[in-house]
Amino acid sequence: MVDLDDEDDDFDGDYGDEHLDEAIAEMGQWLEDAYTGDDRFEYVELVTPGTGENETFRLRLVVDESTEFFVAFLQEDNLIRVGLCTADAAINEAIEEAMLEGGGTMTEFLAEAMEAEEELEHEVQHLNEDYYYFCSEITYESDAEVNSETQRDAIVYYLDGFIAALLELAQDAG
Repeated sequence: MVDLDDEDDDFDGDYGDEHLDEAIAEMGQWLEDAYTGDDRFEYVELVTPGTGENETFRLRLVVDESTEFFVAFLQEDNLIRVGLCTADAAINEAIEEAMLEGGGTMTEFLAEAMEAEEELEHEVQHLNEDYYYFCSEITYESDAEVNSETQRDAIVYYLDGFIAALLELAQDAG
């Protein structure tokens, strides 16, 4: 779990349009700093621009050569995608099977692993593009929200939830 006390207490969440790129860069750097050194991952890397289509940045928490947890900022779409990405079909199948065995939706599976007290606001999606994705999309309304404490809390909550729910499954299947 990431310690949120390391953030800048003077930040008021309002950059304005002219500073959006700075806010995005700050968020990416903050996330990289928060997870660097986490021994659950081979390495943590901030990639700018991101590796996916329309990604302003992608924070990669690399499990192995085919699997990573990630936070991708898609500025054009006003969303932040958080989850797991894998090229390994066996990992994809193991996760799908575990979710089906739980008897609920993918979102309910994640909520249970996160020990969430309330229903999750952002649904879990399963995308099959060039890679297999299990992710949630966190939207934002304005530029001032981009690097706000609320966004940081939501990103960390979901990222830590995906890690809790899927890391062991990914390692065992990979």
